[in-house]
Amino acid sequence: MEKTIKVARQEAVVVVPANPTRRELKELSDIDDQQGLRVRPQVIMAFKANRSKAGKDPAKVIKEAIAKALVYYYPFAGRLKEGPNRKLMVDCNDEGVLFIEADANVRLEEIRTRILPPCPLLEDFLYDVPGSKGIIGCPLLLFQVTRLICGGFILGVRFNHTVCDTPGFAQLLQAMAEISRGLPRPSVMPLWKRELLAAKYPMRVTCAHLEYGQAGDINHEQQFKDGGNMVRGCFHFGPKQIRTIRNLFPPNIQHSSSTFELLCAFLWRCRTIALQPDPEEIVKFSMYISLRGKQFTPLPTGYYGNAVVCPAVATKAKDLLRENSWTYALQLVKGSKDKANEEYVRSMLDYTVSNGRPDYTEYLHWMTTNHAYIGLEKVDFGWGTPLYAGVPRPHFVQSMFTRFENDRGEMVRVVLMLLPLQTMSRLKEELRKIVGDQRESSRITHASYEIARL
Repeated sequence: MEKTIKVARQEAVVVVPANPTRRELKELSDIDDQQGLRVRPQVIMAFKANRSKAGKDPAKVIKEAIAKALVYYYPFAGRLKEGPNRKLMVDCNDEGVLFIEADANVRLEEIRTRILPPCPLLEDFLYDVPGSKGIIGCPLLLFQVTRLICGGFILGVRFNHTVCDTPGFAQLLQAMAEISRGLPRPSVMPLWKRELLAAKYPMRVTCAHLEYGQAGDINHEQQFKDGGNMVRGCFHFGPKQIRTIRNLFPPNIQHSSSTFELLCAFLWRCRTIALQPDPEEIVKFSMYISLRGKQFTPLPTGYYGNAVVCPAVATKAKDLLRENSWTYALQLVKGSKDKANEEYVRSMLDYTVSNGRPDYTEYLHWMTTNHAYIGLEKVDFGWGTPLYAGVPRPHFVQSMFTRFENDRGEMVRVVLMLLPLQTMSRLKEELRKIVGDQRESSRITHASYEIARL
């Protein structure tokens, strides 16, 4: 029987930079400005007890590290404003970020499985401070440090996606960790750059429109044939399941493809089967691709703004779902990745600005992002690296890929999805046919869509 968790939370406080910073107004880039990035991703990190840290309070250590790191990352201490054409900018005013200190009556080993995705304990370890979850005029960061009776602790964080992408957020946490371990300043100094690429070129490709629908308020549940009753799905793929999936593809292809690419192709086809689209309907796939390290993108070391694009590929449902079409699905997945070139980025920037910063809206468009190697797993505040560090729950349309090490020392890939209950049930059945009954490796928890999209 699972132990009932009780969390004693202190009132949220505001943490400001340890020293005064520059007061200025900073415009976000056109990539930051996308409607689809006006969200507040969450991260959960679990740290084991460390005997060398006996008597040290992780909440105090991290709170002090936040204040010192904000001296360098001072835009995070500001507030977003919206200008003409919904252009976003940060008012760097040192108003600060939110911080919560808490204690829980459990040991880490008692809740280990419940902090993994889809994280049924998320609300316990990351309290939604009333009035804090807006995009405009609200704190850009929310931290909660929860001490456990074993000496370990849970760090929950929520950040405003318009200011940084997940690697940029990991850079901030790494800076905090270095400061908490005694470094006088971060080893990588943060840099702010107004534009990734100047969106002043004529549109040279016309593919960018594939990613977007119309901006505005969308009732996402009604787009699905199965309607509401949205549920979170969390699918775990261990070494055995990964080998089974690899063997669906010809040897020359499977060995030249990453595990992420193979899983994307496999799950895109299975998800489409579960959605039961009309054979003539267009289904789409895209993966978030980092522009860091690309020769055509002038990104200096330390840049922490959004540096990702999400090129889409499209096909008719009947072509994706024809018998043994795994290789076709994989070719399309690789095609999404290959489209992330200079022409595409310029086209995407042009399109988003000229079309009112549209949102991603289509339920037949599956978007993926790989959070397995973004640096969160290396963050060490002095207690060692985290037992788990990653996203706790999925979002509409977009699926997160992450990983963790299980009790047998095996690396498990985790894929998070949000779908209507009936669709999710069909997806589970489709996976069961191919990789077997996952049992403990696959969990679905009921939740309202409003909660799930936070």
